[in-house]
Amino acid sequence: MSLFYSWRAKMSARVRTFARRSSPAAYVLAYHAVQRRVSDPALDRYALDVSTFRQHLRFLKKCRKPIRLSELVDALSNRRTLDPRWCVLTFDDALQSQTTIAAEELAGEGFPWALAVPAGSVESRQPVWTYALRLLLLEHWREPTIPHPTSGDVVLPTGRSERAQAIDAIVRWLRDTASGEQRARYVDGLRATFGAARFDDCVAADGRFMPAQWSAIRALADGGVELLAHGFDHYPLNANLEPQFRHREIVDSKALIEQRTGMKVAGFVLPNGIADATVRSEIQQAGYAACLTSQAMAVTGETDRFSIGRLDADCPLEILRLQLS
Repeated sequence: MSLFYSWRAKMSARVRTFARRSSPAAYVLAYHAVQRRVSDPALDRYALDVSTFRQHLRFLKKCRKPIRLSELVDALSNRRTLDPRWCVLTFDDALQSQTTIAAEELAGEGFPWALAVPAGSVESRQPVWTYALRLLLLEHWREPTIPHPTSGDVVLPTGRSERAQAIDAIVRWLRDTASGEQRARYVDGLRATFGAARFDDCVAADGRFMPAQWSAIRALADGGVELLAHGFDHYPLNANLEPQFRHREIVDSKALIEQRTGMKVAGFVLPNGIADATVRSEIQQAGYAACLTSQAMAVTGETDRFSIGRLDADCPLEILRLQLS
């Protein structure tokens, strides 16, 4: 099945759900990388090429009214009627391509937008762990087996698609089941086996997953881009995450972003869209004004500002149109 038609199948149920909505609704869009060229479905699954991104921007300029996230949050806080033309553009992971390619395109249209920053990734100059894991195992791993996060070995398939499936299973386990200690130990162990400095060179040479520098993020914020915290190490906030990791993801991330940029953080974006029963209250207590999820939901006047859904915008224009129709 082609990538386009798999997107159509994936979105059909969501579109039917949106069609049942009757109250005025705004939308928050979730983007990731914007690249000159997108050619690898396994590694570029969270990316748009510049041509498609420009199509999005032209469509949004014609049919929607992009606004700042803080304007939407203020309307929700004060129970004001939402303009059904409203949309908010958010970009996750603070990638270098977002502060260069995407920022240039957005500035050309005069669109407001928000950047979700995994503070520890930017500070360490290390890519978000999911990007690092896929790049290492798909492109550079030459060992005969992939060690499994729990025990034993997973035989490394020779075909790229089979290998990608094995890596997807590992990522799911690390995302949904692992503790913070387990996740850090596994990813750091793979980097050490390959050679940490050597892998850093591979990341830099590839370029797609390099985090932005604080100076570039600060320049965007000075120009009006809103900053959101996206965790510290982008660890999913599930029930298995230890208290010290939760504090780093929620509290330390906000403090570091504000320290490095001199700007107030406007909200929190859940890493991987994952939250347990207590996370939203912890986010509220940490001083955030809002929390954004990965649930494909419209934003209505009844939406809780600590549970704002977003539409996946890393898709062809036709799929974006369907989601917003």
